[in-house]
Amino acid sequence: MKKILLIFIIITEIAFSNTKIITRALVNNLPITDIDIINEIKIINILNNEVKLDNNLKTMAIQNLINDILKDEEINKNKIKIDEDIIKKNYNAFLEEIAKKNINIENNLKKIIYNKIKLENSWKSLVANKFSWKVNININEINKIIEEYSKKNNDEIKISEYREKLILIEKNKKMEVYENNYLKLLRKNAIIKIF
Repeated sequence: MKKILLIFIIITEIAFSNTKIITRALVNNLPITDIDIINEIKIINILNNEVKLDNNLKTMAIQNLINDILKDEEINKNKIKIDEDIIKKNYNAFLEEIAKKNINIENNLKKIIYNKIKLENSWKSLVANKFSWKVNININEINKIIEEYSKKNNDEIKISEYREKLILIEKNKKMEVYENNYLKLLRKNAIIKIF
């Protein structure tokens, strides 16, 4: 289904523009075109509130797109599904933050951003399913921090909230390590050609 959609998008782009679509990279035989790279650069600029175009940005865009393809393949392979309401909630929160910065986003980019949010939510779910059982939090370290915090604050609710926040931060740090290592493994096993 995704290949059909990709082919449809490519054919539509060819039919409605005079620009030639050039494949700049292949990831497991899936193309990354110059249009994909341009759109990714626009998204990077939106996220960084900048407008620039240089080789480092182009390289970053290509690397992001490679990662996206690898993540998408692994998500599909593992049949990960995310509740659309969660994706819509995250997407709307993103649009609200962008609106605060007075940044206008093209409609085609909005669709791409929505799909990226869906991809990232699905990826995090996949990583959590595979590795959350391996995450160990050093509660003794957290208790030491809480002990210091409780000397300054006697409110039990705030102390409890702070403890939960510290645990979540530690868990996220460790999950990020698993996430990065998993992506490195996928990249190592992928067939990637950059032209």
